[in-house]
Amino acid sequence: MVLDTSVLLMVKDGFDPIEVLSSEYSGNVEFIVATAVLNEIKTKLGSGRFAEMSKARVAMEYIRINSGKLRIVETPQGKTDDVLIELCKAEGAALFTADVRLRDRAIKEGITAVTPRGRGKTINFY
Repeated sequence: MVLDTSVLLMVKDGFDPIEVLSSEYSGNVEFIVATAVLNEIKTKLGSGRFAEMSKARVAMEYIRINSGKLRIVETPQGKTDDVLIELCKAEGAALFTADVRLRDRAIKEGITAVTPRGRGKTINFY
């Protein structure tokens, strides 16, 4: 399961993507984070906007704490959405995103998309 920036930034609001999906799949899921996502979060750290910076700090700490449960994949530079679509195709992975446009694009390209609803209390599979 490829995690995107929007899902990791939701961690600040008490959403735990690893917990939600592990319970859904009985722990039999691999979580992948692209370096493009890490770079996007790092960019938000220096954005100057308090809310974005705060979410980005929490997301980076979440990644650090859960590093043993995540596989970080080196990805090329480029638009993060494009990189994630290509990564999902290469890995045969589903995409876990809160971004509706990215979800719809993934579905059009034949990628399973998973989205949180209600602050992560439920998830939808497409």
